[in-house]
Amino acid sequence: MNVSANRRGGFWMAVPRCLVVALGVCCAGISSVRAADQVYFTSKTNVTDLIVQRINAETVRLDISTWYLTEHAISIAIANRFHAGVPVRLIGDRGSIFEIDPNTRREFYWLATQGVPIRLRYNPRWFPEINHWKMGIFVGQNIVEFGSANWTAFELAPFSSTNYNDNTAIFTDDPELVGAFKSRFDQIWNDTIAEPQSIGGGPPYLKDWNAACGLEAACADYLVQYPSPAPMVIDTARREPDVPAPPDLVWGQGPDFNNRLVTEINREPSLIQLVIYRLTVDNITQALLGQWRAGVPVRLIVEPNEYRNRVWPEFWLTHANLDRLWAAGVPMRQRVHVGLTHMKTLVTSAYATNASSNYAANWQRDHNYFVSSAVKPSIYSAIRTQVEAMWNDTTGFVPFQPQPPDAATLAEPGSGATGVAINTRLVWNIAAFATSYDVYLGTSPSNLTWAANVPAQLVNNPPSTYYWAPPSLRPGTTYYWGVISRTFATDVNTAIHAVSSVWTFTTAGTSFGGGATLPSPWASQDIGAVGTPVAAFFWNGTFTLQAPGTNTNTFAKAGVTLRTSLAPDTVRGYVSSEGTSWTAVGTTNVDVGPRVLAGMVVGAVNTSTLNTSTFDTAAVEMLSSPSGS
Repeated sequence: MNVSANRRGGFWMAVPRCLVVALGVCCAGISSVRAADQVYFTSKTNVTDLIVQRINAETVRLDISTWYLTEHAISIAIANRFHAGVPVRLIGDRGSIFEIDPNTRREFYWLATQGVPIRLRYNPRWFPEINHWKMGIFVGQNIVEFGSANWTAFELAPFSSTNYNDNTAIFTDDPELVGAFKSRFDQIWNDTIAEPQSIGGGPPYLKDWNAACGLEAACADYLVQYPSPAPMVIDTARREPDVPAPPDLVWGQGPDFNNRLVTEINREPSLIQLVIYRLTVDNITQALLGQWRAGVPVRLIVEPNEYRNRVWPEFWLTHANLDRLWAAGVPMRQRVHVGLTHMKTLVTSAYATNASSNYAANWQRDHNYFVSSAVKPSIYSAIRTQVEAMWNDTTGFVPFQPQPPDAATLAEPGSGATGVAINTRLVWNIAAFATSYDVYLGTSPSNLTWAANVPAQLVNNPPSTYYWAPPSLRPGTTYYWGVISRTFATDVNTAIHAVSSVWTFTTAGTSFGGGATLPSPWASQDIGAVGTPVAAFFWNGTFTLQAPGTNTNTFAKAGVTLRTSLAPDTVRGYVSSEGTSWTAVGTTNVDVGPRVLAGMVVGAVNTSTLNTSTFDTAAVEMLSSPSGS
């Protein structure tokens, strides 16, 4: 079947050059297809044609499982074989069909109307333990095709020399691999075996097409478009025996795949090459950093669209991990050619991966094969050569450029708010790609000073807001504040940041300054020459004193004083942690008269800034002498 590429729905769709009438084959029968144990790269090869050839040549059974299916040439070939009497079993996913991709939904609609047996991964609906396979088993030919490429024209074939998708696809007749895929597909189709890593419990995980469609609002137009679909008969009986997977084949995204990657990274002594679509787990990042710091060369090729993917906070972790690697000096390149870099490929001296999984934490249905350099040297060498060619391609790839995070949006207190409690929290909304936030605060919009750094929680489900609580705000004072979003790259390049808007609020109460009236019998007064204006105030049971000096000098102090006057003099002082046992801290002879002034004092060496200290549970009582005299 000859196909040509036309633009449709935002993707490159392959459309048949000839029409299919009554589902007849539109082209002459293909010649016999040679058994294959070969890897193909969709940047160079039209893998669609190879898949269609295999489908057309099948006489026993087709078992197909896809995340995306938008290539109509493949759908036509499947329907033709089905109507020719070849059994077909097709597994899809409710997420891709009903939530994400209308093109995939269109193809499944059409195949369903032909009566092709379809089952969809459906449960748990509340968590995406998706069917992420991209695979076809041509049972009578004892061949399986699998890799990183979804069955779409956009991913399976290059549109031009500058517009293509970087993917891997292996066709193999290896009996161990074919047997493992046949068994695993049969288990999923039969749907009676619990998935050990599923958080959704036991089966059933799948639904037949008509049952799934009937539960989905997005499928309401199916019978409108196709009011008379062919009957769909689904037989879930087992067709294959249970066959264990070889040790180099990992079923699923998540810890098993990630831990095997970390193992191979840590074992490599000479060169680590990794092509990254999505990297949201820290253990792989730390393994790469550890090897890089130990002197092992590392090369990373990344997909820039996924680096900036804002869809879910989980995806933002790719930004954080790549920035962390870049900040450490790890060499990185990114795609600039039109298309996508969708490979999930690690290359070491011992292995090269042909995988469908992203480097992520959550388990889902995937197939990941570690191609051994010793057992399959030709396929291993082809993958390694392709990755090295991508690294050396100065037209399609350029040095990685870290990008800034999004600016935080402020939340509370609302801008212009009044009557704000002095113990308020400053709250802002989470910002995509930020790994920490610098908080700035001041009494003038032109003179905000750094107040704190608040780290972001780098997890799949972070909080929607962050906050910082100022330790001491003055009553009756207008403040201005803002937040700067940072990434791990900001420490290397300070220009990589994002600035929020500046909001203002006014605290409740009366502003107190030097000489202001405090609750009786308290009073405040400057002692000696001060530089910066001072203040003393009482709010909600706490005294707050501000005097020149912050953490700028080891001699900055705050404490309790007993004085005969407000002229500079000295006293005898005691301290107690619980108000019962007292310890003398200093004694100076002073002629104490009948009137004694008790108070709290703050001071420091630096007179250009303020030392703010707070005192709570403050009271004046007549106590007996701790020494008994």
